Amino acid sequence: MPAALVATMLVLSACEAIPALENTPPTDGSRAQAEQFVRLGDSTRDAGDFESAATLYRRAMDSQPNWDEPLLRLGEVALRLNVLSDAELAFRSAAALNNANLSAHLGLGRTLLRLGDHQQALSVFEMVIEQENRDGRSYNGAAIALELLDRHDDAQALYLDGIAADPTRISLYNNRGLSMAVAGNYAKAIEWLNGVLQEGNGNVQTRQTLALVYGLSGDETNAAKIAHMDLGVDDVNNNLQYYARLRQLPDAERTSAIFGLAWSPAQ
Repeated sequence: MPAALVATMLVLSACEAIPALENTPPTDGSRAQAEQFVRLGDSTRDAGDFESAATLYRRAMDSQPNWDEPLLRLGEVALRLNVLSDAELAFRSAAALNNANLSAHLGLGRTLLRLGDHQQALSVFEMVIEQENRDGRSYNGAAIALELLDRHDDAQALYLDGIAADPTRISLYNNRGLSMAVAGNYAKAIEWLNGVLQEGNGNVQTRQTLALVYGLSGDETNAAKIAHMDLGVDDVNNNLQYYARLRQLPDAERTSAIFGLAWSPAQ
């Protein structure tokens, strides 16, 4: 999902610096050493220390400058730290080393969305679709770029293409419902999401997306009813307040709030 819909709260990333990607001379090392640095970086990242993880990925890059994997890892932690210029450079560098690495292009597209360069992000995701047209993540990314370009009908058609290519990618179903809602077609969005749930293609995020759509439409009774299926009273009340804030935003700002956040690589 483009927003954290289980809690339906905006999450702000820490704006901390990470080690620079340039002007660090390479050191001698082996692939085994680089792999060790990546493993240590992964452990450090998983413990929540993204800045130290970035340092370890840099050391892996120094050991094996032609290996794209440390660059991918560095791009991801840069996104987590909200250091978008470093993330863009890392993903572009990974793609330059290995143009067939779809994760590098997907990471670049996500970064460009965060940077607000929606047209360029769309071009990147469209290229990925051409290279690997069975990967629903690229359809999701391209469709979200279209949402942010105020092309909701085109986005909804692309979600359907993505569902045909990757029918188990639930976020495609959820985001199509959101697209209908931000375009003002609340009844169609509710019908679509209810159908997804009835056909067994949905999950907890689908229910919370449905709650959000009810909330956007001003139907707080049904929004609360659906949200209560997965959330406690305090979270539901927080969500209702969030829905109310969204309703007060101009259309473009509301769309950006819903679709403009970073989304998981798995989506």
